[in-house]
Amino acid sequence: MDEKRTRVRKVTALAVLALLLCTLLSYFIITPVKDARTRAMLGDPDAYVTDTARSPWIYADENGLVTLYPEHMMGMTELILPDAVNGVKVTGLDYSVGVLTVKDVKTVVFPKNLTVSGEHMVYFRWWESVETLVFPEGVTDLSKLDILEMPALKAIYFPSTLTALYDYTIRACGENVTVYYAGTEEEWLALGKCAKNISKKCPVVFNTPVPEY
Repeated sequence: MDEKRTRVRKVTALAVLALLLCTLLSYFIITPVKDARTRAMLGDPDAYVTDTARSPWIYADENGLVTLYPEHMMGMTELILPDAVNGVKVTGLDYSVGVLTVKDVKTVVFPKNLTVSGEHMVYFRWWESVETLVFPEGVTDLSKLDILEMPALKAIYFPSTLTALYDYTIRACGENVTVYYAGTEEEWLALGKCAKNISKKCPVVFNTPVPEY
């Protein structure tokens, strides 16, 4: 009987040791292999992913331009875009980010270094379930961002640091959108034609701090 117990203990100890060994291998051997495959799949050797050795939900190139993969975002209700991905500051949105069809996400929080002012317009559209968009303090230029066709949208938070918007930023987003601006009414109107056009479409609440996530 004692011999049998001893054998069981040895087998258990070996199983635990094997499990620990497999765990170590997954971190030190399998992880770099999978990461290399992920980078190869993305087609860019300078890719940076948030989850090493997993299929990424976000990818940022060396210039900080972000691409999202909705197939790996299932179940996300709050999409908080990081200020940096593996040390690279996130500064822009790839065109494909704007036209994704994402069904679960209700809140999108953008990075503080975001600038949408390049040559091409970014159409942020078809996010069917999104109710809240948050642009944190630090965001300045959104002159090439067009928010449209988001039927569930209820609230957009703009920071006091904002200096430029697209003239027709909010289009075809339903009748229940409220804009919250962290600055004063005077600062809002100083943004020019874009601010006036938004004020005609939906109520603007001033002196409202951008919520932190």
